[in-house]
This record gives sequence, C-alpha cells and structure tokens, in this order.
Amino acid sequence: MVDLVPTTRLLPTVAGTAIEPFWAATAQERLCFPFCECCAAVRWPLRGACPHCHRPTPVRWQDVEPTGRVVSHTRVHRRFHPAIPEVPYWIALVELAHGIRIVGGFDGGGEPPRVGQAVRPRFEHLPTATLVSWQPRRPEVAQAAAEDREVNP
Repeated sequence: MVDLVPTTRLLPTVAGTAIEPFWAATAQERLCFPFCECCAAVRWPLRGACPHCHRPTPVRWQDVEPTGRVVSHTRVHRRFHPAIPEVPYWIALVELAHGIRIVGGFDGGGEPPRVGQAVRPRFEHLPTATLVSWQPRRPEVAQAAAEDREVNP
C-alpha cells in the first residue's frame, strides 16, 4: 500500500503496519529485520508463520550489517506511474547478511550495477518514510571500516 504525498513520490504506508519496526529503523539509517523467536531464522518478507520451522511464533527485530552484494538488477525504461522518477533508472536486488534479500533503486554515479558488486545503503528521508536505495561500496570505505573495527573491536 502506498500514499501519494506532495513530494510527487510513491511512499509506503508505514504507521500501523506489521513492518513498522523496519521503517522506524530506516528513519535512523539502520536496517532491521524480523527473526523467528523459535528457531532464529530470518522471516523476511514477514509472513504469518516461519518459513523454516513453520510455527506462527512472534518475531524479534534485529539490526543487520547494512552492506551487501548485488544479486540481480534491471534497468527500467517505462514510467509506470506519474510519481515514479524519471526513466531510465536502475533497480537492484541486494543480498545482505543471513540471506536477506531486498530491492531498491541503485545509484552508481552513471555506472550500472554489476552482479556481485559490494553495495551500501543510501537513506532518503521523505515526509512519511525513509526509503532505502543502494550505491557502490567503494574499496576505501570498506578499508576504513575494517581499520575502525581493528581499533575499536
């Protein structure tokens, strides 16, 4: 479900939805996903029962590392709705830790995404939601993060 707001963008309905914790985390520039309370498997997309243990147990929301790799991508050439950005544009399917897959726009600075490419999220704060898109994770960014982990374990 989406709401149209004066930003002329399609935005998800956030408040009162089962995945409200996901949207609350994106507003803080974090990625948070549901995990089964029974078997600890990720439950994304969120369903009524766990896809692994098949129990309708509650979930606990847990932050995950916000970097991943492009699994697939496509270039969109048709404008399907007036609120959709100008075409053409790239969309990437990204795999995060725990096998979580999430779709989002891709901004490669004019370069197309590549399967296997390391990416990091870009958070776009809008009036009713914070959208997640993807951008390349530059080697110098990865190196700085690794050095920071060595200094501050």
